[in-house]
Amino acid sequence: YEAYKPTVTDGRNKFLALYEKAEAEKEPLFQCNYYKTAYNASDDFINAYNFANLLKPSAVKDDFEKDREKYNRIPSVVKSIILKCSMYITVKNDYGSFINSALLNTFSQMGFLVQEGNVLYKVEAVVNDNDSVYKMKSKETHSIYPSIDLVIRNKEKIPVYSFSYKTEEKTTNFSLESAQRMAFPKFAEEMKNALKADFESKLGINELDLLFGGQ
Repeated sequence: YEAYKPTVTDGRNKFLALYEKAEAEKEPLFQCNYYKTAYNASDDFINAYNFANLLKPSAVKDDFEKDREKYNRIPSVVKSIILKCSMYITVKNDYGSFINSALLNTFSQMGFLVQEGNVLYKVEAVVNDNDSVYKMKSKETHSIYPSIDLVIRNKEKIPVYSFSYKTEEKTTNFSLESAQRMAFPKFAEEMKNALKADFESKLGINELDLLFGGQ
């Protein structure tokens, strides 16, 4: 065990460096990301811990159990942080509340409390039809490619996350409203899926954190 102990120590130290960075972070969304980074980068520590535990369980418990407990607690810590994060959503140029509903559904499924009043974060979204008008004699057609630009700001109004998405599918009709009516339900679903992927990529947060307390 004594010969193998430095391997466990090295893995533990790498894990603790990331864990302590998460502990020190004051921005809740970033803190979740750092905790999950520590959790997902802990293979060296956990694998070495498990092997050392086969060699001398009592010594491993004395030397590393507190650090293993920190690892074990991360999923519940992330979940508790998310559940305390409240958001207020505003959407400009929405049609039929499709985008607002999609954003509400997306962030609620991830565990965020969406409400009005005093909140930790404000989600500000602007939708653009990207409307092109073609005139033919006495008629005109509208071709749209809906897009969205979204920013999440903290209480100090500092941006902590941004997201942009534009559909590649053109929708054409004889009136802008008819084109919007056709395009927005599908665009909202596309945008929701893209937002989930982008949010996890940038902040490491997804629906599993709420359902299972982390991965």
